[in-house]
Amino acid sequence: MPDQAFGADLVLADLRADSLEAAFDLVLEALKEQRYLSPAEGAPAREALLSREAVGSTALGNAVQVSHARLPERRRSLLCVARLHPPGLPPGPDGKAVRLLFLYLGPDTGPGDEDLARLQKISKAARDPAWVESCLNAPGPEGFDQRLKAGLRRGQSDTEAGVRP
Repeated sequence: MPDQAFGADLVLADLRADSLEAAFDLVLEALKEQRYLSPAEGAPAREALLSREAVGSTALGNAVQVSHARLPERRRSLLCVARLHPPGLPPGPDGKAVRLLFLYLGPDTGPGDEDLARLQKISKAARDPAWVESCLNAPGPEGFDQRLKAGLRRGQSDTEAGVRP
C-alpha cells in the first residue's frame, strides 16, 4: 500500500550496498518481492537507471540521490526510498557519501503533475541538513519512515515543520 503522506510505494531502511549497482539491485529486488515491479521489468529498470547515471550523476548532495528512469512498459509511476548503511555510495557533488537513495521509475510518457510535485518535495527537503541527519539517525525502519513523512509532508523540511530529531 503506497504511503499517502510521503507518496512512496516502498520505504527501505538500512540496506547494505557497496556500489550504486548493488543498491539498485537490492531496491529493485524488494520492489519485485512486494509486487510493485514485475519480474520482467527488473532488468530493463536496472539498465535504464544505469544508463541515466552514465549521462550524469543524480546525486543532489547532502547525502541524497534521486535516481530516475522511464520505462516503456510502465503504466504508473513508482517511487521508493532506501536508507543505506555507512559508508554509503560514492559521494555527491558536495563530497558527502550518498546515504538516502530515492528511486523513481516512470512511464515513457514522462512524469505527471503529481510525480513532479513529489520530486519537488524531495529536492526541497534534501537541502535541509537537519532533515537528512534526522533520517539517517532515526532508530529502525519505523523511525526512518516517521522522519521521512515529517520532513516531506507538504514539501517542508523537519526544521520548517517544527519537528525535532
